[in-house]
Amino acid sequence: MSIKRILLMILVSMLLLPAHIYAQQAQQPQQPSAKGTFKLADEMFAQQKYSSAIKEYLRVAYLYNDSELSEEAIYKTGLCLFLQGSYGPFYGIEQWQKVIAKYPNGKWAAEAAKKIKEANTIIHTSLLYNEPPVITIEEQVAGQFVDWGKGHLNNSNQYIEKLNTTVYNGEELKKAYYWFDKVIAEFPKTHLAAAAQFYRGESFFKKTGQPDYKAAIVEYQKVIDNYPEIFWANEAQMKIADTYKDNLVDIKKAIESYQKLVERNGNNPNNYYVLYAKARLEFLGVK
Repeated sequence: MSIKRILLMILVSMLLLPAHIYAQQAQQPQQPSAKGTFKLADEMFAQQKYSSAIKEYLRVAYLYNDSELSEEAIYKTGLCLFLQGSYGPFYGIEQWQKVIAKYPNGKWAAEAAKKIKEANTIIHTSLLYNEPPVITIEEQVAGQFVDWGKGHLNNSNQYIEKLNTTVYNGEELKKAYYWFDKVIAEFPKTHLAAAAQFYRGESFFKKTGQPDYKAAIVEYQKVIDNYPEIFWANEAQMKIADTYKDNLVDIKKAIESYQKLVERNGNNPNNYYVLYAKARLEFLGVK
C-alpha cells in the first residue's frame, strides 16, 4: 500500500470521528483514553498493521498531546512511516525531528536521532530517493485541525429554519478557536497556520448582533505580517479593504487598503487581486 493511500486512510478515519468526540477534545484535550489508545496502537504495530497503528498513535500525539505518552507516540508514528513505502525515510525523519524539537531531554530523543541518521543513510545511498514528498504528514494533520475549526465556526452561527432566525452559539466559537490556535502554535511553518489565522478573523463576523469588525481586521493583519508570501495574505488584505468599505464605512482606509492589495501584487494587470482592487477603487471614484 502506498504512503499516500496510508495517509489518506488516516485522514478519512480522523475526519469520521463523531462530532461529539472531537468537540469534547476541544474542551478537554487530555482524556483518560490516551493509554488505551496507545496500547491499541502498540498491538497494531506488533501485528505489522502499520497504517492502523499510525492512526492510533496520531490520536495520542495530537488529540491527547498533553499526555506523557505523546513523545513515544510521535516517535513510533515515525517508525511506522519509515517501514511503509518508498517515501518512508522522509516521513520518518519528519516525525523524529519533531520528537527532538519538542522533547529535547525526553527518553526518546536519543533514539530519534539514531533513526534520523539511519534514514539519511538510506536516502543518500539509494537511487530511489530523489526528492522529499510534496505534502508532509504535518500538513495533513494541520489541515484536519483547520477543517474541524471551520466546522465549529460554521456551527457558531446557524440559521434555524423552523424559527426563521439565526442562532449564535458561543461555545462552538470557543471550540473553533481551540483548533485554529492549535494549528498556529504547533504548525507555524505551514501555510495552514496562515489559514487558521485568517479564519480567526472570519470568526468576528459570526457574533450575532455584535460583530467586531475592528478585531477581525487585527486578525487579518496578523496574516499579512506573519505570512506575507502565502496567498492567504492577499485574501486577508482583500478582507481588510472590504471590511472598511462595507462594514465600517471608512472610505479613506478602504481606498488605502485596496491600493496596498494592488501594490503587493506588483500592479500585475493579469492578477485577480489587482483586478478586484482596481474595480473597487474605480467604484469609490479612484482612477
